[in-house]
Amino acid sequence: MRVLSLSPGLRTSACLLLLFVPLAALETIIVSRSPWWNLPLRNMGFWASMVAGCLVPLVVFIMRGQRWAFRAAATFILTWIVLGAWVSIRTRTPALGFFSLFMTLFSGGILIWLRQEIRRSFMDPRIRWYESLPKPIPQLECVHAESTESFRVSRLDERGCFVYLEKSNEKELKRTWKQSGVFKKTPVYRLGFKFGVHTLICSGYLRSELTKAQGAGFEFCRLSPDEKKELGDFVELLRGHGYVE
Repeated sequence: MRVLSLSPGLRTSACLLLLFVPLAALETIIVSRSPWWNLPLRNMGFWASMVAGCLVPLVVFIMRGQRWAFRAAATFILTWIVLGAWVSIRTRTPALGFFSLFMTLFSGGILIWLRQEIRRSFMDPRIRWYESLPKPIPQLECVHAESTESFRVSRLDERGCFVYLEKSNEKELKRTWKQSGVFKKTPVYRLGFKFGVHTLICSGYLRSELTKAQGAGFEFCRLSPDEKKELGDFVELLRGHGYVE
């Protein structure tokens, strides 16, 4: 999985993880119980640098679509909170205990938001490690406006979709994607969907692709009120058949 362009939600939620760097300096002040006129600047810089050294690379990997980086960041933050709570009990520091409670609520909100963003339909085709291609939604097809090639759809909701081609030959697969024009550097793509006798046309930004150009994720954009209503009705139709959560 490769991220081609970041959605605003993913960019913002991932960058919010960097707020833990100044929080590390603040916790150092609380632990040391230092007055404001005699702050432990050296220790503050050390622990802030340690947190930055751990989180900055993870944020970069998250923005590149690496889901293991999210799990690593969540584990790091959870361990930090548990250790802080343990120290507050051992040292009988109420301020550190309240700080740990704040960290729990603050980190919980950020991690829940970030988890939602990396699991969007255009970012996560829901393909298992032993599968070469995701499972398609039955009877649902997608056609790019610049091509007659028909794509299968693994996910579709009000925010976006993930489409792919069922080809066993890698060279043929890459050639087909190239001919379809899906990976041209144009800002917006027009996609048409067909489910039985029902049709839908939407515009979307290209956000991600599977390795070897097997598929692509699109975030819907520039939809008029009528198009948003049609999209909602189309998704509800699929949800009624049990194909969309």
